[in-house]
Amino acid sequence: MSKNLRWILLAFTFLIIFDYVMISYWRDNTNIDISTSILIIMLIGFPLSILFAFYAVFLLIKFIKNKLTSTKTLPSVDESNSPKEQEDITSIDLDENMLLPAQYLHILETALITPFGNDVEQVIVGLQQKKLAEPDPILKYEKTYPYLSQRILSMPALNDEEKKIFKQQVSALSVLSRPLYTDRAKRIEQITIQLFEKISLVLQSLDIKQLYPQQEDIIQSKNQARLHPDWLSKTGKQPLQESTEIAYHPRPNLQILYILPNHISDVEKEILSELPKQCLKLLDINEQHDVQYHISYISNSDETQMIIDETLTKHLNLDQSENPQLLLIMGVDSWIDQLLLNIKFDKENESVQPAECGFAVLFSDQEITTGINPIASVTKPSKYKCYQSNTVDDQKIAKNIIRSIEKIQQAYEFNIDNKILESDQILIVDHKPTQMNALIDLNSLSNYFRIESKQTLSIGQLLNDTNSMISGISFSIAVGNTIEKQTNTLLINNAGTQLGTSWIVTPPVFPIDESDITLGSST
Repeated sequence: MSKNLRWILLAFTFLIIFDYVMISYWRDNTNIDISTSILIIMLIGFPLSILFAFYAVFLLIKFIKNKLTSTKTLPSVDESNSPKEQEDITSIDLDENMLLPAQYLHILETALITPFGNDVEQVIVGLQQKKLAEPDPILKYEKTYPYLSQRILSMPALNDEEKKIFKQQVSALSVLSRPLYTDRAKRIEQITIQLFEKISLVLQSLDIKQLYPQQEDIIQSKNQARLHPDWLSKTGKQPLQESTEIAYHPRPNLQILYILPNHISDVEKEILSELPKQCLKLLDINEQHDVQYHISYISNSDETQMIIDETLTKHLNLDQSENPQLLLIMGVDSWIDQLLLNIKFDKENESVQPAECGFAVLFSDQEITTGINPIASVTKPSKYKCYQSNTVDDQKIAKNIIRSIEKIQQAYEFNIDNKILESDQILIVDHKPTQMNALIDLNSLSNYFRIESKQTLSIGQLLNDTNSMISGISFSIAVGNTIEKQTNTLLINNAGTQLGTSWIVTPPVFPIDESDITLGSST
């Protein structure tokens, strides 16, 4: 049941009870002269005044709580799960004169699995048409009312109830040696497998040998046939020099960041943490790369965005010439589980619109040496601090996000005439329609940079209330949009309550090869 409906029912119930008490009192006191104006005032005006006063107090308390929570830092993420120590969000430098390093991250492949489909164009059309959640055929609120859900209908039937309703066959594909117990964990496994299948062709096609072209001759010489020293002495030839003790690394490291929800059980966390390794083994990829795994468990979109930002920053800071590296960031979540909904919401007398999704993005800074050209490039993110405020005149909200976009604008020499998007380009935001501070952000941003409403795509409705993965999903959608239309896409992650980031996704940007630069002679 929505909050608005609950308020309406509460007001209606209070009005009936109050009027019943007043009418009963008048019946017992027949000497009271009751006019029409008294009836209207006492039966309608007075109880409504009480209700409005109560609602005002409620809003005031909520506002004070939001102000207090806005000063708190993000909950700490376990260091073993985080690729880097967490940054204090309150210390973000908002100096408008500070420029970002003009660095691009290059993208080799992306994959997306959502309730609106797995094709980016299909997802965008669904968002533009404002597709709503529908009554779920299985999930029930308080064992009676169906949840409004966004389930992936292509998902195979994983339990007996689904077998009865859906005609899909039970999935026979499971790469885990130990069984999963909850529906959400089973669905996470299936989505993860599908993501790996979508990006497997690129991983299997990478030509890594070009990473060390200077060592090709060395390797060939080491593989040549050698004559016995006694035979060499008779021919007068010099023995082949065993000159190379240089380590040859035919394949780069593959770093995998696997983001999972914190609501799965500890046992299933342990089981699912082995899933990427098993998928690579199944696809015969594990032997082709030196793979390192990082598993992170998140509870909200702030944590997801922070982990993605920290991982990409760390990747940019690596010396790619000495340590060539591919980076795969993927995240999966599912709330399509009756047990989870019973535990988390029924006991708290809250409702939710459950959803599920998965995303994967493969990065490489070795776009020339992998044998595969990048399909898109993305700027280094510009961070800004979010403010919790419901005041339209709060200028701090608008100032921070505008500065964030301006830093990208200046660092990458995009349009500087306060019109960052062309008519065929779009802005993607990931907040929910109920986030007032995010709406204020968006309105101020649109006015400042002259962004038309038809150019703005909000994807918060894709995952509804269960949107902890929305940062990764929005990133994947932005990349897919750029690939499809071959044009820039502006992305703003503003679904969190503290950390916001701004990105520009562009068609592939190839760095200048310094060896091709010819210096002109001085005159």
